[in-house]
Amino acid sequence: MDFAIFGVLIVLGMLTNYVYFVQYLKGLRGEKPLIKDVSLILMSIIWGSPIILLMYCIFPEFRDEDFVHRRRVLWCEIAILVLESTILGLLIGLGIIKFKVSA
Repeated sequence: MDFAIFGVLIVLGMLTNYVYFVQYLKGLRGEKPLIKDVSLILMSIIWGSPIILLMYCIFPEFRDEDFVHRRRVLWCEIAILVLESTILGLLIGLGIIKFKVSA
């Protein structure tokens, strides 16, 4: 598999998680029905943990809500990020994902 194709999949995963997080944030602010944080965690398995962790740093209401749940989102997102990084490293290391080097 070419890295460009895999990169597009990663970007799409991050974009979908961003849109899903915006819906979650609107629920926290009372503008829409609240999405459960467990569904946010499950959605971020598809290459979305960097976006969720970035949003965790930016929005204090998200941190406050997570504090009530014993930082469940934070710990799960860190674990998912480590898992995603390990999978990506293995895929590159085993030669499944290849970089095109033009000479």
